[in-house]
Amino acid sequence: MLNKVIAILLSLLIPISANASDMTGIFTIYYLATMVIPLTLIHLVALKYFSKKSYYRSKIFAIKHSSIALIFPLVGIMIMMYESYLVRNSVNNNEGFAAGVAIYVFLILISLLPYFNYWNDR
Repeated sequence: MLNKVIAILLSLLIPISANASDMTGIFTIYYLATMVIPLTLIHLVALKYFSKKSYYRSKIFAIKHSSIALIFPLVGIMIMMYESYLVRNSVNNNEGFAAGVAIYVFLILISLLPYFNYWNDR
C-alpha cells in the first residue's frame, strides 16, 4: 500500500518538474550545432573544390552558390529572433543574443565567399 501511495505522489510531481525548467533558446543552439556548422564545413569544402575547378568565373554560379549557402544562417537568425521574442520579458533577454548575432554574421560572411571569389577570379 505504501508503494502505491509513493508512486501516485511521484507521478503527480512529474508535470511540476517538467514545467519548472525553461528551455527557451536551446533550439537555436541545436540548430547551430546540428545544421549550420556541418553545412558550413561542407560549404567550405565545396568552395575549395569549385575554386580549384574555376567555376567561379561565372557570376551566375557564384550567386547561386552564395544564395544557397545563405539560407541556413538566415533561418538561424530568424529562429534566434523568435526565441528572443519569446523571452522578451525575461531578465536574461539579451544575454546571448549579441553573441548569437555575431556568430551568424560571421557565418553569413563565410556564405558570401563564393561571391567574393568571383571578383578575385576575374
